[in-house]
Amino acid sequence: MQATSTVTVIRLLALAACILALAACETTPPPDPEPEVAELAADARARGDLDQALALYDEALADTEDERSRALLNLRAAEVLLLQDQRDEAAERLESARLDDPDELVDDLDAALRGRMALLDEEPEAALERVEPRLPGEPGARRQLMQVQAEALAALGRHLESAEVRSELEEELRIAADRERNREALWQDLMQVPMNELQEIMPPPPDVFGGWVELAFFARSHRFDRERLRQQLEQWAERYEGHPAGEQILAEVRDDIDRTRVAAGRVAVLLPLSGSLADAGRAVRDGMLAAHFSDTGNGTERPQLRFVDVGEHGVKPRDAYERAVSDGAELVIGPLTRDDVETVVLGGDLPVPLLALNGVPRGTEVPRNLFRFGLMPEHDAAAAGRFAAERGFREALVFVPMDDWGRRVNAAFTEAFEQGGGRVVARETYTSGERDHANTLRRLLGVTGSRGSDRAEMRKDADLLFLGAFPDNARLIMPQIRFHHGENLPVIATSHVYTGNRDRRDDDIKGLVFMDAPWMVGDTGPSPRRTELARHWDDQLREQARLVGMGLDTYRLIPRLRQAADGAMQELEGATGLLRVSDDGEIVRGLVPAQFTDRGVRRLGSDNGASE
Repeated sequence: MQATSTVTVIRLLALAACILALAACETTPPPDPEPEVAELAADARARGDLDQALALYDEALADTEDERSRALLNLRAAEVLLLQDQRDEAAERLESARLDDPDELVDDLDAALRGRMALLDEEPEAALERVEPRLPGEPGARRQLMQVQAEALAALGRHLESAEVRSELEEELRIAADRERNREALWQDLMQVPMNELQEIMPPPPDVFGGWVELAFFARSHRFDRERLRQQLEQWAERYEGHPAGEQILAEVRDDIDRTRVAAGRVAVLLPLSGSLADAGRAVRDGMLAAHFSDTGNGTERPQLRFVDVGEHGVKPRDAYERAVSDGAELVIGPLTRDDVETVVLGGDLPVPLLALNGVPRGTEVPRNLFRFGLMPEHDAAAAGRFAAERGFREALVFVPMDDWGRRVNAAFTEAFEQGGGRVVARETYTSGERDHANTLRRLLGVTGSRGSDRAEMRKDADLLFLGAFPDNARLIMPQIRFHHGENLPVIATSHVYTGNRDRRDDDIKGLVFMDAPWMVGDTGPSPRRTELARHWDDQLREQARLVGMGLDTYRLIPRLRQAADGAMQELEGATGLLRVSDDGEIVRGLVPAQFTDRGVRRLGSDNGASE
């Protein structure tokens, strides 16, 4: 009986404690209203009703006295105000959110919003300084901190880092519209990452971000090879089932395959197929045909090519263009020589787009509908200048022939090198065919002391020499540079020093670095590759490999010209280089560095060995 009585008392005491606790709950102030209001405001923001979201925060502020809760509400309101581009009002809310004592969530939100304001003021470095010290941050502020970080990194050109942040940000986003915007921004970041950076991290870890990287790499590296791209996308979709990119981005890439095929159906190609330039014209033509026949699309999708001879026994270039237009051509390609391009361009308006296969004279007003693509020496020289500057060279000597070609490569190298932070300290010219360059080289190299003296030495204010030369001249000049005490001076040149074939005479130019098209110094690029074509065209490739490659890329550019006209063409990997369109319609080629070695030509930065 006593035991029962004790249990009863304990139960009564427990019940009394519960009643007291419930009573205490009734008299305790209501919990922080901010989370509930934030949820309602977030719903309003998701609907695009920013005014309603702001009104909800203000309504809660009117009913809230707690200092911390008011600070959080003001910070949430400031976020909405910034979305409405009301910076002054947002700044006032930030000031109203200040607390005397540190608070992690409040301080994180404050940093994110002040970082956002720095971005609006185009100060991405200041924005990073605001948010990065506080990451990963409190959960309630992590989304804002990471968004500012990603946008600031992108603004600074650090697109791969920005994309990685956005991949992690996916988990923090609860609103579908925010996730879609974040994925689009992530994809655009990856489209801006240089291809060599993507190649360096391939294959990436098979995690979420690795899936993004792989998809971007496939979409960019296989743009010319539609069937291979389709296969890669199918394999990617199986490997990364449920990946965030699988919902919208993958569909966009698939749509892009077909959308970019909508291009000119009838194409007239103006090439010199007779006379002294017939071999060059036929090489470009054969390259275009090789790409055409390897195009696995059905006949209605592939453009109809009609080749017109504008050589010595053919039609005049401007007449050929006008006739092609009247015959219904939707695109005209060619002509091949600089003079013929000038004739067509200056002969009148271009009612139909023209993809010229050479440049126009400097200073020529570029008309509407004109694109230029070719193996211009200026591209090679500019690539050499950029490469030298990127490798840390700062003071260069220039040695080029005394002709128009020499003037063009000199100007292009100098401009690119100086833009990269270098300067040309001296330049000299030579006459092509001249065998003895002793006096000119001694002057250029600043050699002091008598000829042949052991005490003679070259100038100290140069760390590089740019040589403009074709193979025969290069083989003459390089040994003379070494003889006149330039044996330790790095020399860089354009692709014109390389015939494309192994030649024992190139032993005289070992060590020389030059810029060239990828498929000239390694079997890379889209199909058909050089080794595939060599089975049937070995002789032609030995003589005209660059022009055959140019023909391949010319065909592949056809479906991309509409994008180029809209300013939307992204970098494309081709046989002749990494292709991009400039603001004035010139297709610029990004070249790769290579070097003459004991074993032939070796692409720098590659483990593929020497090219035979």
